[in-house]
Amino acid sequence: DSLNSAWRLWKRMFKVSTHTYNFTRNMLNFLDAKKVFPTGTWSKASDTPKILEFILYVCSLYPEKVSTDKVLYYIQSSCQSIGVCM
Repeated sequence: DSLNSAWRLWKRMFKVSTHTYNFTRNMLNFLDAKKVFPTGTWSKASDTPKILEFILYVCSLYPEKVSTDKVLYYIQSSCQSIGVCM
């Protein structure tokens, strides 16, 4: 799975340690296609800031896609806003 490969590579590159080793539908509590958003079962207090950093890093690799795709734009904006609060 490319998401998990990118996650593991990012953690090695930036020497980040997390309780979250892989993203799965079960871990995200995203078991059916009818759900609009995942709720997550990871260790939120310690891993959420690191997951946000990872998402922002991935967005920074594709600035042209983020600027032209509303969903990616809002994902990036939300991560930045949540990061400010944390």
